[in-house]
Amino acid sequence: MWLFRAQFKMTQSELKGITAVAAFGVLVYLRVWITAPLAINAPLNDFLLMRQLLEYPDVNISSVTSKKLGLHLWYISEELVALALFDSRVPAETKKLMLAAMENAAPEHPPKRPRVETSAFTNSKGLEQFCTANSMTMFRLLQLQTSFMSKDPSEWDEDETYQCALRTVKRLAVVNDRAERGVALIQDYNKKLTKDEEQLQFMLHVVSEHRRLFPDCSKSGLMMAMSSTPTTP
Repeated sequence: MWLFRAQFKMTQSELKGITAVAAFGVLVYLRVWITAPLAINAPLNDFLLMRQLLEYPDVNISSVTSKKLGLHLWYISEELVALALFDSRVPAETKKLMLAAMENAAPEHPPKRPRVETSAFTNSKGLEQFCTANSMTMFRLLQLQTSFMSKDPSEWDEDETYQCALRTVKRLAVVNDRAERGVALIQDYNKKLTKDEEQLQFMLHVVSEHRRLFPDCSKSGLMMAMSSTPTTP
């Protein structure tokens, strides 16, 4: 809309608003949206994004967007911030500080959605300020070996234990991102098929049953499913 603004009749207020949205999309939102599915990059991405939002020159956009992101800081929670140990963009010195912070005592049941003060994003500290002993929880849940932590982070790339853990965390799915995109997709798709809720639920049952019977699209899978399906006499 901004590129073709000369073809529209707009008030100065509308032009200003479109310009502001376009600039924010290009300078901030586009990169964030594209990199959202990358789990190991999420802690640093969220940290840098909040800092960028707080420093954004448009005060109104800065206030609204930073407040909104403040409600979605899962990836700098005590458990998930440990993903940053596998992020190649995080300096070795920061990873050392993170490991040191993981030796500190922590509450037994930390909040899943941390309440973070604005100063945490504007001071000289990094992701290490979010780490506690609870940050080791991720390694226990994923059954990842941690022997590589005894080495200097600059040597981790040569450690087979680290590489094995890296392969595991790289396969992690960012569930909230995929869920939001999936919900948007199915909503658009449903509107093209039926607007009747009963028919919609029936269709979803049919799709679910079809996926159970035919888990893949291979010829062998199709033949196996057909051979195991009882025929009507």
